[in-house]
Amino acid sequence: MTSLGRDTARGALWSLGGTAASQLVRLLVLVIVARCLTPAEVAVGGMALAAMGLFHVLTAAGFAQALVRQPSLTTSLTNTAFLSTLVPALLTVPIILLCAPFASSYFGSSDVTPLLGLLSVGLVFSATGSVPGSLLQREMRFREITRIRVVSESAAGAAAIALALGGAGSYAMVVPPVILAGVGASLSMIQSGFRPRLLWSWKAFREMRLFGLSQMGASLLRYVSDNCDYLIMSRYWSKTALGYYYFSFERSKAPFVLVYRRISEALFPAFSRIQGDKERLRRGYTNATVEFATVMFPAYVLVIGLADPVVPWVFGTQWRPAILVFQVFAAVSFLRTSLVAMPALLNALNLAHWDLAINAGRIALTLPSMILLGHLGAGIETTAFVMLGIWIAMTPWIVLLIARRLELRASALLRRGARVILGSACMACVLFASRSALESLSAPVGVEIVFASVAAAFVYAIVAREDLETLWRRMRGAVGSQGVG
Repeated sequence: MTSLGRDTARGALWSLGGTAASQLVRLLVLVIVARCLTPAEVAVGGMALAAMGLFHVLTAAGFAQALVRQPSLTTSLTNTAFLSTLVPALLTVPIILLCAPFASSYFGSSDVTPLLGLLSVGLVFSATGSVPGSLLQREMRFREITRIRVVSESAAGAAAIALALGGAGSYAMVVPPVILAGVGASLSMIQSGFRPRLLWSWKAFREMRLFGLSQMGASLLRYVSDNCDYLIMSRYWSKTALGYYYFSFERSKAPFVLVYRRISEALFPAFSRIQGDKERLRRGYTNATVEFATVMFPAYVLVIGLADPVVPWVFGTQWRPAILVFQVFAAVSFLRTSLVAMPALLNALNLAHWDLAINAGRIALTLPSMILLGHLGAGIETTAFVMLGIWIAMTPWIVLLIARRLELRASALLRRGARVILGSACMACVLFASRSALESLSAPVGVEIVFASVAAAFVYAIVAREDLETLWRRMRGAVGSQGVG
Protein backbone atom coordinates (compact mmCIF):
# COMPACT_ATOMS: atom_id res chain seq x y z
CA MET A 1 0.00 0.00 0.00
CA THR A 2 1.37 3.45 -0.93
CA SER A 3 1.94 6.20 1.63
CA LEU A 4 -1.08 8.09 0.31
CA GLY A 5 -3.11 4.89 0.41
CA ARG A 6 -2.16 4.36 4.04
CA ASP A 7 -3.00 7.97 4.87
CA THR A 8 -6.36 7.65 3.15
CA ALA A 9 -7.15 4.31 4.80
CA ARG A 10 -6.01 5.67 8.17
CA GLY A 11 -8.20 8.71 7.67
CA ALA A 12 -11.14 6.54 6.70
CA LEU A 13 -10.50 4.30 9.72
CA TRP A 14 -10.43 7.22 12.14
CA SER A 15 -13.50 8.69 10.48
CA LEU A 16 -15.37 5.39 10.63
CA GLY A 17 -14.30 4.88 14.25
CA GLY A 18 -15.64 8.30 15.07
CA THR A 19 -18.75 7.51 13.07
CA ALA A 20 -19.33 4.35 15.12
CA ALA A 21 -19.08 6.35 18.35
CA SER A 22 -21.25 9.12 16.92
CA GLN A 23 -23.75 6.57 15.65
CA LEU A 24 -24.20 5.13 19.12
CA VAL A 25 -24.80 8.61 20.51
CA ARG A 26 -27.14 9.52 17.67
CA LEU A 27 -29.07 6.26 17.92
CA LEU A 28 -29.75 6.85 21.60
CA VAL A 29 -30.79 10.44 20.88
CA LEU A 30 -32.99 9.49 17.93
CA VAL A 31 -34.77 6.78 19.88
CA ILE A 32 -35.55 9.08 22.81
CA VAL A 33 -36.57 12.02 20.63
CA ALA A 34 -38.73 9.84 18.36
CA ARG A 35 -40.50 8.32 21.35
CA CYS A 36 -41.16 11.73 22.95
CA LEU A 37 -42.24 13.75 19.89
CA THR A 38 -45.44 13.39 17.89
CA PRO A 39 -45.31 13.11 14.07
CA ALA A 40 -46.72 16.67 13.84
CA GLU A 41 -43.90 18.04 16.03
CA VAL A 42 -41.35 16.19 13.90
CA ALA A 43 -42.91 17.75 10.79
CA VAL A 44 -42.62 21.31 12.18
CA GLY A 45 -39.01 20.82 13.26
CA GLY A 46 -38.19 19.16 9.97
CA MET A 47 -39.62 22.00 7.91
CA ALA A 48 -37.62 24.56 9.91
CA LEU A 49 -34.45 22.57 9.27
CA ALA A 50 -35.31 22.19 5.58
CA ALA A 51 -35.93 25.94 5.21
CA MET A 52 -32.68 26.78 6.99
CA GLY A 53 -30.84 24.45 4.63
CA LEU A 54 -31.38 26.97 1.84
CA PHE A 55 -29.61 29.71 3.79
CA HIS A 56 -26.75 27.35 4.62
CA VAL A 57 -26.31 26.72 0.90
CA LEU A 58 -26.40 30.40 -0.02
CA THR A 59 -23.78 31.36 2.56
CA ALA A 60 -21.48 28.31 2.26
CA ALA A 61 -19.98 29.25 -1.10
CA GLY A 62 -17.24 26.63 -0.97
CA PHE A 63 -14.34 29.00 -0.25
CA ALA A 64 -13.28 26.96 2.77
CA GLN A 65 -13.32 23.76 0.70
CA ALA A 66 -11.25 25.52 -1.96
CA LEU A 67 -8.39 25.61 0.55
CA VAL A 68 -8.22 21.79 0.52
CA ARG A 69 -7.29 21.83 -3.18
CA GLN A 70 -4.65 24.57 -2.91
CA PRO A 71 -1.07 23.26 -3.37
CA SER A 72 0.10 25.80 -0.78
CA LEU A 73 -1.58 28.23 1.59
CA THR A 74 -0.87 31.81 2.56
CA THR A 75 -2.25 34.00 5.32
CA SER A 76 -4.17 36.04 2.77
CA LEU A 77 -5.76 32.92 1.28
CA THR A 78 -6.99 31.52 4.59
CA ASN A 79 -8.26 34.83 5.94
CA THR A 80 -9.95 35.76 2.68
CA ALA A 81 -11.70 32.38 2.69
CA PHE A 82 -12.75 32.94 6.31
CA LEU A 83 -14.20 36.40 5.64
CA SER A 84 -15.85 35.20 2.41
CA THR A 85 -17.69 32.62 4.50
CA LEU A 86 -18.44 34.49 7.72
CA VAL A 87 -19.56 37.89 6.37
CA PRO A 88 -22.36 36.49 4.15
CA ALA A 89 -23.59 34.43 7.12
CA LEU A 90 -23.73 37.51 9.35
CA LEU A 91 -25.54 39.50 6.66
CA THR A 92 -28.02 36.66 6.17
CA VAL A 93 -29.23 36.57 9.80
CA PRO A 94 -31.51 39.63 9.53
CA ILE A 95 -32.83 38.30 6.22
CA ILE A 96 -33.76 35.03 7.94
CA LEU A 97 -35.56 36.91 10.71
CA LEU A 98 -37.52 38.91 8.12
CA CYS A 99 -38.40 35.81 6.07
CA ALA A 100 -39.33 33.61 9.05
CA PRO A 101 -43.00 34.77 9.26
CA PHE A 102 -43.47 34.06 5.55
CA ALA A 103 -42.02 30.57 6.04
CA SER A 104 -44.43 30.03 8.94
CA SER A 105 -47.32 31.06 6.72
CA TYR A 106 -46.15 28.76 3.91
CA PHE A 107 -45.83 25.72 6.17
CA GLY A 108 -48.99 26.59 8.10
CA SER A 109 -47.33 26.70 11.53
CA SER A 110 -46.41 29.78 13.57
CA ASP A 111 -43.85 27.67 15.48
CA VAL A 112 -41.50 27.80 12.48
CA THR A 113 -40.66 31.49 13.11
CA PRO A 114 -38.84 31.15 16.48
CA LEU A 115 -37.21 27.91 15.28
CA LEU A 116 -35.66 29.71 12.30
CA GLY A 117 -34.46 32.46 14.63
CA LEU A 118 -32.58 29.89 16.70
CA LEU A 119 -31.16 28.16 13.64
CA SER A 120 -29.77 31.46 12.34
CA VAL A 121 -27.34 31.41 15.29
CA GLY A 122 -26.15 27.99 14.17
CA LEU A 123 -25.58 29.40 10.68
CA VAL A 124 -23.01 31.86 12.08
CA PHE A 125 -21.36 29.12 14.13
CA SER A 126 -21.08 26.89 11.03
CA ALA A 127 -19.49 29.69 9.04
CA THR A 128 -17.00 30.37 11.84
CA GLY A 129 -15.84 26.76 11.95
CA SER A 130 -15.75 26.19 8.20
CA VAL A 131 -12.17 27.29 7.47
CA PRO A 132 -10.60 25.71 10.61
CA GLY A 133 -12.36 22.44 9.75
CA SER A 134 -11.12 22.56 6.14
CA LEU A 135 -7.56 23.17 7.33
CA LEU A 136 -7.73 20.06 9.49
CA GLN A 137 -9.15 18.11 6.56
CA ARG A 138 -6.46 19.41 4.19
CA GLU A 139 -3.76 18.20 6.57
CA MET A 140 -5.62 14.87 6.91
CA ARG A 141 -5.72 15.25 10.71
CA PHE A 142 -8.63 12.90 11.04
CA ARG A 143 -7.85 11.96 14.63
CA GLU A 144 -8.53 15.53 15.72
CA ILE A 145 -11.56 15.79 13.43
CA THR A 146 -12.99 12.63 14.94
CA ARG A 147 -12.49 13.83 18.51
CA ILE A 148 -14.12 17.16 17.72
CA ARG A 149 -17.09 15.39 16.14
CA VAL A 150 -17.63 13.01 19.05
CA VAL A 151 -17.48 15.79 21.64
CA SER A 152 -19.77 18.06 19.60
CA GLU A 153 -22.35 15.39 18.92
CA SER A 154 -22.31 14.25 22.53
CA ALA A 155 -23.05 17.82 23.68
CA ALA A 156 -25.79 18.19 21.08
CA GLY A 157 -27.21 14.78 21.95
CA ALA A 158 -27.37 15.60 25.65
CA ALA A 159 -29.31 18.77 24.82
CA ALA A 160 -31.69 16.88 22.53
CA ILE A 161 -32.46 14.27 25.20
CA ALA A 162 -33.00 16.91 27.89
CA LEU A 163 -35.33 18.93 25.67
CA ALA A 164 -37.28 15.89 24.46
CA LEU A 165 -37.81 14.53 27.98
CA GLY A 166 -38.72 18.04 29.14
CA GLY A 167 -41.54 18.26 26.60
CA ALA A 168 -39.91 20.93 24.42
CA GLY A 169 -41.39 19.46 21.23
CA SER A 170 -39.81 20.65 17.98
CA TYR A 171 -37.08 22.51 19.88
CA ALA A 172 -35.54 19.11 20.62
CA MET A 173 -34.77 18.92 16.89
CA VAL A 174 -33.61 22.51 16.38
CA VAL A 175 -31.47 23.43 19.40
CA PRO A 176 -29.00 20.49 19.07
CA PRO A 177 -27.72 21.51 15.60
CA VAL A 178 -26.94 24.97 16.98
CA ILE A 179 -24.96 23.43 19.87
CA LEU A 180 -23.26 21.02 17.46
CA ALA A 181 -22.11 23.89 15.24
CA GLY A 182 -20.98 26.06 18.16
CA VAL A 183 -18.95 23.40 19.94
CA GLY A 184 -17.51 22.14 16.66
CA ALA A 185 -16.43 25.62 15.56
CA SER A 186 -14.74 26.34 18.89
CA LEU A 187 -12.83 23.05 18.99
CA SER A 188 -11.85 23.28 15.30
CA MET A 189 -10.43 26.74 15.88
CA ILE A 190 -8.39 25.46 18.82
CA GLN A 191 -7.12 22.30 17.11
CA SER A 192 -6.26 23.92 13.77
CA GLY A 193 -4.38 26.81 15.33
CA PHE A 194 -6.09 29.16 12.89
CA ARG A 195 -6.58 32.67 14.25
CA PRO A 196 -8.67 34.85 11.93
CA ARG A 197 -7.53 38.31 10.99
CA LEU A 198 -9.25 41.15 9.14
CA LEU A 199 -7.10 40.50 6.09
CA TRP A 200 -8.67 40.56 2.64
CA SER A 201 -7.03 39.97 -0.74
CA TRP A 202 -8.85 40.34 -4.04
CA LYS A 203 -6.15 38.23 -5.67
CA ALA A 204 -6.78 35.39 -3.21
CA PHE A 205 -10.53 35.80 -3.67
CA ARG A 206 -10.19 35.48 -7.45
CA GLU A 207 -8.08 32.33 -7.03
CA MET A 208 -10.89 30.66 -5.08
CA ARG A 209 -13.86 32.37 -6.71
CA LEU A 210 -14.53 29.92 -9.54
CA PHE A 211 -14.32 26.84 -7.32
CA GLY A 212 -16.25 28.48 -4.49
CA LEU A 213 -19.11 29.80 -6.62
CA SER A 214 -19.30 26.55 -8.58
CA GLN A 215 -19.63 24.72 -5.28
CA MET A 216 -22.42 27.07 -4.21
CA GLY A 217 -24.27 26.54 -7.47
CA ALA A 218 -23.98 22.77 -7.20
CA SER A 219 -25.06 22.88 -3.54
CA LEU A 220 -28.06 25.04 -4.41
CA LEU A 221 -29.27 22.63 -7.06
CA ARG A 222 -28.60 19.72 -4.69
CA TYR A 223 -30.66 21.45 -2.03
CA VAL A 224 -33.60 21.91 -4.40
CA SER A 225 -33.43 18.32 -5.65
CA ASP A 226 -33.13 16.96 -2.08
CA ASN A 227 -35.90 19.08 -0.56
CA CYS A 228 -38.47 19.86 -3.23
CA ASP A 229 -40.60 16.91 -2.07
CA TYR A 230 -40.74 18.42 1.45
CA LEU A 231 -41.29 21.95 0.23
CA ILE A 232 -44.05 21.07 -2.24
CA MET A 233 -45.87 18.19 -0.55
CA SER A 234 -46.04 20.04 2.78
CA ARG A 235 -48.76 22.14 1.11
CA TYR A 236 -50.91 19.08 0.49
CA TRP A 237 -50.35 16.74 3.45
CA SER A 238 -51.39 16.95 7.06
CA LYS A 239 -48.68 17.61 9.63
CA THR A 240 -48.95 13.99 10.79
CA ALA A 241 -48.45 12.58 7.28
CA LEU A 242 -45.55 14.96 6.68
CA GLY A 243 -44.04 13.85 9.98
CA TYR A 244 -44.19 10.20 8.90
CA TYR A 245 -42.55 11.09 5.57
CA TYR A 246 -39.82 13.23 7.14
CA PHE A 247 -39.08 10.61 9.81
CA SER A 248 -38.83 7.84 7.20
CA PHE A 249 -36.49 9.72 4.91
CA GLU A 250 -34.20 11.14 7.57
CA ARG A 251 -33.94 8.00 9.69
CA SER A 252 -33.47 5.61 6.76
CA LYS A 253 -30.65 7.65 5.21
CA ALA A 254 -28.85 8.29 8.53
CA PRO A 255 -26.37 5.36 8.29
CA PHE A 256 -25.50 6.25 4.69
CA VAL A 257 -25.07 9.98 5.34
CA LEU A 258 -22.92 9.51 8.44
CA VAL A 259 -20.51 7.07 6.80
CA TYR A 260 -20.59 8.89 3.45
CA ARG A 261 -19.55 12.19 5.01
CA ARG A 262 -16.70 10.58 6.89
CA ILE A 263 -15.44 8.74 3.81
CA SER A 264 -15.66 11.92 1.73
CA GLU A 265 -13.52 13.74 4.29
CA ALA A 266 -10.75 11.25 3.64
CA LEU A 267 -11.23 10.93 -0.12
CA PHE A 268 -11.33 14.62 -1.05
CA PRO A 269 -7.79 15.52 0.08
CA ALA A 270 -6.50 12.16 -1.16
CA PHE A 271 -7.99 12.61 -4.65
CA SER A 272 -6.79 16.23 -4.69
CA ARG A 273 -3.19 15.08 -4.23
CA ILE A 274 -3.35 12.72 -7.21
CA GLN A 275 -5.69 14.73 -9.44
CA GLY A 276 -3.15 14.64 -12.28
CA ASP A 277 -2.64 10.85 -12.19
CA LYS A 278 -5.62 9.27 -13.93
CA GLU A 279 -4.53 5.68 -13.30
CA ARG A 280 -4.31 6.23 -9.53
CA LEU A 281 -7.62 8.09 -9.60
CA ARG A 282 -9.26 5.16 -11.40
CA ARG A 283 -7.88 2.71 -8.88
CA GLY A 284 -8.77 4.89 -5.90
CA TYR A 285 -12.29 5.56 -7.14
CA THR A 286 -12.94 1.87 -7.84
CA ASN A 287 -11.55 0.70 -4.50
CA ALA A 288 -13.47 3.34 -2.53
CA THR A 289 -16.75 2.54 -4.28
CA VAL A 290 -16.50 -1.22 -3.86
CA GLU A 291 -15.19 -1.12 -0.28
CA PHE A 292 -17.94 1.26 0.81
CA ALA A 293 -20.52 -1.00 -0.85
CA THR A 294 -18.97 -4.02 0.89
CA VAL A 295 -20.11 -2.56 4.22
CA MET A 296 -23.23 -0.60 3.29
CA PHE A 297 -24.98 -3.02 0.92
CA PRO A 298 -25.49 -5.74 3.57
CA ALA A 299 -26.31 -3.09 6.18
CA TYR A 300 -29.17 -1.79 4.07
CA VAL A 301 -30.40 -5.28 3.24
CA LEU A 302 -30.89 -5.72 6.99
CA VAL A 303 -32.44 -2.25 7.38
CA ILE A 304 -34.99 -2.94 4.65
CA GLY A 305 -35.69 -6.54 5.59
CA LEU A 306 -36.12 -5.95 9.33
CA ALA A 307 -37.87 -2.56 9.28
CA ASP A 308 -41.35 -3.84 10.10
CA PRO A 309 -40.48 -5.33 13.51
CA VAL A 310 -37.59 -2.99 14.36
CA VAL A 311 -39.00 0.51 13.64
CA PRO A 312 -41.97 0.36 16.04
CA TRP A 313 -39.94 -1.59 18.61
CA VAL A 314 -37.07 0.93 18.64
CA PHE A 315 -38.73 4.27 17.87
CA GLY A 316 -42.22 3.67 19.23
CA THR A 317 -45.50 2.31 17.94
CA GLN A 318 -46.61 5.76 16.74
CA TRP A 319 -44.22 5.30 13.79
CA ARG A 320 -45.75 2.02 12.56
CA PRO A 321 -47.57 3.75 9.64
CA ALA A 322 -44.19 4.93 8.36
CA ILE A 323 -42.65 1.46 7.89
CA LEU A 324 -43.26 1.09 4.15
CA VAL A 325 -42.00 4.59 3.37
CA PHE A 326 -38.97 3.89 5.58
CA GLN A 327 -38.18 0.76 3.54
CA VAL A 328 -38.56 2.59 0.23
CA PHE A 329 -36.17 5.36 1.28
CA ALA A 330 -33.74 2.77 2.63
CA ALA A 331 -33.72 1.35 -0.92
CA VAL A 332 -32.88 4.85 -2.19
CA SER A 333 -29.87 4.99 0.16
CA PHE A 334 -28.89 1.51 -1.01
CA LEU A 335 -28.65 2.87 -4.58
CA ARG A 336 -26.79 6.00 -3.49
CA THR A 337 -24.09 3.80 -1.96
CA SER A 338 -22.67 3.23 -5.45
CA LEU A 339 -22.09 7.00 -5.79
CA VAL A 340 -20.23 7.56 -2.53
CA ALA A 341 -16.90 8.55 -4.10
CA MET A 342 -18.42 10.83 -6.74
CA PRO A 343 -18.57 14.18 -4.85
CA ALA A 344 -14.99 13.90 -3.58
CA LEU A 345 -13.77 13.03 -7.08
CA LEU A 346 -15.63 15.91 -8.75
CA ASN A 347 -14.40 18.39 -6.13
CA ALA A 348 -10.82 17.20 -6.45
CA LEU A 349 -10.95 17.58 -10.25
CA ASN A 350 -12.72 20.96 -9.98
CA LEU A 351 -15.71 19.58 -11.89
CA ALA A 352 -18.47 21.23 -9.90
CA HIS A 353 -20.29 21.89 -13.19
CA TRP A 354 -20.76 18.13 -13.51
CA ASP A 355 -22.40 18.13 -10.10
CA LEU A 356 -24.56 21.01 -11.37
CA ALA A 357 -25.63 18.95 -14.38
CA ILE A 358 -26.41 15.87 -12.29
CA ASN A 359 -28.55 17.78 -9.81
CA ALA A 360 -30.21 19.75 -12.61
CA GLY A 361 -31.24 16.39 -14.06
CA ARG A 362 -32.66 15.33 -10.70
CA ILE A 363 -34.63 18.57 -10.45
CA ALA A 364 -35.96 18.11 -14.00
CA LEU A 365 -37.39 14.76 -12.90
CA THR A 366 -38.33 15.52 -9.30
CA LEU A 367 -39.94 18.96 -9.43
CA PRO A 368 -42.62 18.23 -12.07
CA SER A 369 -43.29 14.87 -10.42
CA MET A 370 -43.92 16.47 -7.03
CA ILE A 371 -46.19 19.17 -8.50
CA LEU A 372 -48.21 16.52 -10.36
CA LEU A 373 -48.41 14.25 -7.31
CA GLY A 374 -49.56 17.16 -5.16
CA HIS A 375 -52.37 18.05 -7.54
CA LEU A 376 -53.40 14.40 -7.77
CA GLY A 377 -53.55 14.11 -3.98
CA ALA A 378 -50.90 11.37 -3.79
CA GLY A 379 -50.04 9.98 -0.37
CA ILE A 380 -46.66 9.50 1.26
CA GLU A 381 -46.23 5.92 -0.03
CA THR A 382 -46.83 6.85 -3.67
CA THR A 383 -44.49 9.83 -3.37
CA ALA A 384 -41.75 7.68 -1.85
CA PHE A 385 -42.02 5.13 -4.67
CA VAL A 386 -41.76 7.92 -7.27
CA MET A 387 -38.58 9.18 -5.57
CA LEU A 388 -37.18 5.64 -5.69
CA GLY A 389 -38.02 5.43 -9.39
CA ILE A 390 -36.10 8.66 -10.06
CA TRP A 391 -33.00 7.28 -8.36
CA ILE A 392 -33.33 3.97 -10.24
CA ALA A 393 -33.41 5.93 -13.50
CA MET A 394 -30.52 8.25 -12.64
CA THR A 395 -28.00 6.03 -10.83
CA PRO A 396 -26.77 4.05 -13.90
CA TRP A 397 -26.44 7.28 -15.88
CA ILE A 398 -24.32 8.91 -13.15
CA VAL A 399 -22.10 5.82 -12.82
CA LEU A 400 -21.51 5.77 -16.59
CA LEU A 401 -20.76 9.51 -16.60
CA ILE A 402 -18.06 9.19 -13.93
CA ALA A 403 -16.62 6.05 -15.51
CA ARG A 404 -16.30 7.86 -18.84
CA ARG A 405 -14.48 10.78 -17.20
CA LEU A 406 -11.96 8.37 -15.66
CA GLU A 407 -11.74 6.26 -18.84
CA LEU A 408 -12.99 3.39 -16.71
CA ARG A 409 -15.22 0.73 -18.20
CA ALA A 410 -18.44 0.44 -16.24
CA SER A 411 -18.28 -3.32 -16.83
CA ALA A 412 -14.91 -3.41 -15.03
CA LEU A 413 -16.45 -1.63 -12.04
CA LEU A 414 -19.34 -4.10 -12.02
CA ARG A 415 -16.94 -7.06 -12.19
CA ARG A 416 -14.97 -5.62 -9.27
CA GLY A 417 -18.13 -5.39 -7.20
CA ALA A 418 -19.82 -8.54 -8.49
CA ARG A 419 -19.28 -10.54 -5.29
CA VAL A 420 -20.75 -7.76 -3.16
CA ILE A 421 -23.80 -7.47 -5.43
CA LEU A 422 -24.32 -11.22 -5.56
CA GLY A 423 -23.76 -11.57 -1.83
CA SER A 424 -26.32 -8.86 -1.09
CA ALA A 425 -28.87 -10.56 -3.34
CA CYS A 426 -28.30 -13.93 -1.65
CA MET A 427 -28.47 -12.23 1.73
CA ALA A 428 -31.86 -10.70 0.89
CA CYS A 429 -33.22 -14.08 -0.21
CA VAL A 430 -32.03 -15.82 2.97
CA LEU A 431 -33.40 -13.00 5.15
CA PHE A 432 -36.82 -13.21 3.53
CA ALA A 433 -36.93 -17.02 3.61
CA SER A 434 -35.79 -17.33 7.23
CA ARG A 435 -38.23 -14.66 8.43
CA SER A 436 -41.10 -16.33 6.60
CA ALA A 437 -40.22 -19.72 8.10
CA LEU A 438 -39.96 -18.33 11.63
CA GLU A 439 -43.23 -16.40 11.30
CA SER A 440 -44.99 -19.60 10.25
CA LEU A 441 -43.63 -21.23 13.41
CA SER A 442 -44.87 -18.28 15.52
CA ALA A 443 -41.37 -17.63 16.82
CA PRO A 444 -40.88 -14.61 19.13
CA VAL A 445 -39.94 -11.40 17.32
CA GLY A 446 -36.55 -11.21 19.05
CA VAL A 447 -35.66 -14.75 17.96
CA GLU A 448 -36.83 -13.98 14.43
CA ILE A 449 -34.66 -10.86 14.18
CA VAL A 450 -31.51 -12.46 15.60
CA PHE A 451 -31.73 -15.74 13.68
CA ALA A 452 -32.63 -14.11 10.35
CA SER A 453 -29.86 -11.52 10.70
CA VAL A 454 -27.19 -14.09 11.58
CA ALA A 455 -28.22 -16.45 8.75
CA ALA A 456 -28.27 -13.64 6.18
CA ALA A 457 -24.93 -12.22 7.34
CA PHE A 458 -23.35 -15.69 7.24
CA VAL A 459 -24.38 -16.18 3.61
CA TYR A 460 -23.09 -12.74 2.66
CA ALA A 461 -19.74 -13.42 4.36
CA ILE A 462 -19.31 -16.60 2.32
CA VAL A 463 -20.15 -15.03 -1.05
CA ALA A 464 -18.26 -11.74 -0.51
CA ARG A 465 -15.38 -13.29 1.47
CA GLU A 466 -12.61 -11.96 -0.80
CA ASP A 467 -13.87 -8.37 -0.65
CA LEU A 468 -14.29 -8.54 3.11
CA GLU A 469 -10.76 -9.89 3.48
CA THR A 470 -9.37 -7.13 1.24
CA LEU A 471 -11.14 -4.50 3.30
CA TRP A 472 -9.89 -6.06 6.52
CA ARG A 473 -6.28 -6.10 5.28
CA ARG A 474 -6.49 -2.43 4.33
CA MET A 475 -7.85 -1.48 7.71
CA ARG A 476 -5.20 -3.57 9.49
CA GLY A 477 -2.52 -1.93 7.36
CA ALA A 478 -3.82 1.51 8.33
CA VAL A 479 -3.80 0.59 12.03
CA GLY A 480 -0.41 -1.11 11.78
CA SER A 481 1.15 1.96 10.15
CA GLN A 482 0.33 3.86 13.33
CA GLY A 483 2.03 1.28 15.49
CA VAL A 484 -1.23 0.04 16.92
CA GLY A 485 -2.08 -3.63 17.18
